Amino acid sequence: MPFVTLPELKAQLNIDHDLDDALLSHQIDAAEAHVASFIGAPLTEPLPAAIRQAVLLLVA
Repeated sequence: MPFVTLPELKAQLNIDHDLDDALLSHQIDAAEAHVASFIGAPLTEPLPAAIRQAVLLLVA
């Protein structure tokens, strides 16, 4: 389950349609995996604000 939600990402990107939801979900998964690899630890809840923002920026 992603730590950054699809609605959260769509708000960040100002997207108001569902046409790209599958692609955006895939990009969230990839960005979260990259961040976890970069920090050398699995992501856990609650996700710190800086890590959440890093995932959002990577997807954007």
